[in-house]
Amino acid sequence: MARHHLPPAHLVRLSRGEHRQGGTATASAWGMGSRYGHWYVVGRDLDRGEERYFRLSRITTAPVLLDGSFDVPEDFTMLASLASLDRAHEPFEAVVAVRPDTCHLLRTRRGAQSDGASDGWDLLRFPYGDTGETAADIAAFGPRARAIAPPELVALTGEQLTQAAATQNGPFPDLEFTKAARRPARPKTSADAHLRRLLDLVPYLLDHPGADMDETAAHFGVTRTHLAADLELLFVSGPRYYPDGLIEVSLDEDRIFLSNADNLAEPLRLNLDEACTLIVGLDTLRRLPGLDPGSAAATAHAKLTQAAGDAGRAGSAIAATLTEEAVGSTLETVQEALRSQVRLELTYLVPTRDEVTQRTVDPIRAFSRHDSWYLEAWCTSARSVRNFRLDRMQAVRLTTDPVDAGRQPEADGDDGVLFRPTPGDELVTLLLHPPARWVAEHYAAERTQELADGRLAAEIRVATTGWIPGLISRLGGAAAVAGPESLRRECSVWLAAALANRP
Repeated sequence: MARHHLPPAHLVRLSRGEHRQGGTATASAWGMGSRYGHWYVVGRDLDRGEERYFRLSRITTAPVLLDGSFDVPEDFTMLASLASLDRAHEPFEAVVAVRPDTCHLLRTRRGAQSDGASDGWDLLRFPYGDTGETAADIAAFGPRARAIAPPELVALTGEQLTQAAATQNGPFPDLEFTKAARRPARPKTSADAHLRRLLDLVPYLLDHPGADMDETAAHFGVTRTHLAADLELLFVSGPRYYPDGLIEVSLDEDRIFLSNADNLAEPLRLNLDEACTLIVGLDTLRRLPGLDPGSAAATAHAKLTQAAGDAGRAGSAIAATLTEEAVGSTLETVQEALRSQVRLELTYLVPTRDEVTQRTVDPIRAFSRHDSWYLEAWCTSARSVRNFRLDRMQAVRLTTDPVDAGRQPEADGDDGVLFRPTPGDELVTLLLHPPARWVAEHYAAERTQELADGRLAAEIRVATTGWIPGLISRLGGAAAVAGPESLRRECSVWLAAALANRP
């Protein structure tokens, strides 16, 4: 057993998302990790005498550190614990009635099985662990779905819809938008590309003393202005932030000279926190699907773990997982298509229309945003660039047809933009309570207004409004549609019909 002489116990208060009655738990924390965007602490619950997981988003008060020491099992690793969360967090079975040829997100949940049909409804069974999230998933389909069992899930789904209807039925304040929504300016080049260029620029200039400005800019595929900005950044860069530790850059009639850069070759010294952070980050990267086992991330992780001593051992108590097992094989296929520059055929679930479609796409890039993986691609049927979530691909197949490079847009550094509003989109006004304020940023609100009651009014542009009632249902009273009036009425009718379906 590994002995830890650290403040071990955390007094945590869990929201009723996990325990309907709430409460506190005292635990010896063995490790902490992130899985698909959710952070967990795992350890022994001293009150129950068993190993348990605590999701950080459900801890409603600041943890209290208590005096003492505790033993961590010698074979414990946070990575293995994260891998076991599926078994630990799906102890229940839902029975849900859905209308035929609808609710495809529920039908395609992991472990979902058809259980026959009755009175115009299809019956589904699937395992679940988080009652609150599952109730929101069911409520999002409004009158197309209703929870049948267990009683707790039925009650919480009804509560979700009741609260959504109460908020949607008003009253609504008078709104006067006075300013555009604040959002960060988009960089002209991606941070990743910029960092790679800076890392390549130093050895290039050391190998080419007196390099010409225009020739260097052409070599790196940037403008002379961009290169000048990079050189200014190098001037305040170095392993130590004082004059003798910084790189010196000088220009002589458009010739670039670098000096004082040799100290970049000095051995890097990391403190415990820095080493542990690098180990966890490298471990996360090396386990991404499609990455060569002998990649730089893998070899750097092995060397750093061996050399880091205590930090290497501490790294086993912290872990992060970015890709679900169900998405891993899809991501590998997408990566192969990107390497081979061939088209993909997709069977793709479109939640906004609640339908399954067939697509042929020219892949452009894969990226991760908001804890989900996406493929940016040219869709031959839509004849435009679209983002496709990998977890909504029911099937993906490589073809032998090469992509049409002439129809793909040039990479503009705006990688991973999920929503690109267009002037032809419809304008929707939402009223958002604090738990739903993320909607304004996620959907690139054009204008916002802070309200006296703590809500945020936000205007967003959408290509279709068919999915908006489902969003309001899912948010369970944390949001309402204020305009246009036709959509406001549609949401109220949708919620009333959903409540009428309750058993």
